[in-house]
Amino acid sequence: MNILHTEDYLMQLNYQLKFNHFLYWNGKMKKITAGENWLMDGSFHINCRYLHTKDDFLLAKLSISNLTDQRVPIKVFVESNLNDLKNNYVFVSPKKDVLFLTNEDGLFLASGMINGTSMSQYGVLKKYQYIEKICDGVIPFNPIGTGNVVGLYTLEQLLVPYETTVAYTWTLASKTFSEKELLSRDEQLKSRLAFS
Repeated sequence: MNILHTEDYLMQLNYQLKFNHFLYWNGKMKKITAGENWLMDGSFHINCRYLHTKDDFLLAKLSISNLTDQRVPIKVFVESNLNDLKNNYVFVSPKKDVLFLTNEDGLFLASGMINGTSMSQYGVLKKYQYIEKICDGVIPFNPIGTGNVVGLYTLEQLLVPYETTVAYTWTLASKTFSEKELLSRDEQLKSRLAFS
């Protein structure tokens, strides 16, 4: 590793890793931005807040409200990707319900949960082709990829009329490339958030 100072390294980790959220419902996909979101012609209200955004840990909380008088199945798609300028590798660990992203600067873990339930679908797709591949709400299962790729997963739930649910998504980073460390932190976080 060619980085001299830990603080500089952690700033670089935050610069390298990006993640985006999208709501999929009724054949449509809309991007969720930080703050208040009124989506799908007012059918959903989503408040997206970043609770922790420094060092080696990014945590987002999404409060999702169904404003309709119908039961609706929703999917939150989460895209995680690393800086395009590096030689990137992304792979899925279905047994642990996490995505791993890595390059020469670090190892990253991405995961999430909605209403206490972990990821439903996941895969690795080419960065500039993935939207057309998931337009039907299904992620083609491809567990590993290299180069300019994104890791994708969904958090899914059936919402009753006027129900509000909470989803959390997070990314963790390890400058020592320790898979064991990241999995331990992920399990602790899942346990803590399951009761919040």
